[in-house]
Amino acid sequence: MGLRVGPAWLGAGLRDPVSAADRDRPRSVGCVGFTLVAEAPGEEVVLGIMGRFWTPTGGLVTTTAAQFREPPPAGLAQGFWNFRVEPCGFGTVLSTETRVRCGDPATRRRFVRYWRVIRIGSGFIRRSLLRHIRLEAERAG
Repeated sequence: MGLRVGPAWLGAGLRDPVSAADRDRPRSVGCVGFTLVAEAPGEEVVLGIMGRFWTPTGGLVTTTAAQFREPPPAGLAQGFWNFRVEPCGFGTVLSTETRVRCGDPATRRRFVRYWRVIRIGSGFIRRSLLRHIRLEAERAG
């Protein structure tokens, strides 16, 4: 994650974390700002981010949850990242999925080229995060 967000972090500098009470503004996840798009307490959380992910800094755009209900403008892509909790036997399954919506065909082509390069790293980040959450839950339980 540090390799991916490093250029954006260097370009933007350190930012103050946003209050958790402010549900419609970006949240800090690492040094990347996500917006809480939807939440079903105890079941699922959906985070969103918008920008030009294929550029060195990610070209992130500050957005609100309402803006994620509409397609992104041409030249931008929206990324959605969910975390879902489901009961399973004597335990719980935590899963995550990433979806992307592009503003126009040219943006989609740029994103597809970018995704071909980073998809393995993206999968590694998700698996590492899920593993860390599992270990913390087992330690706490």
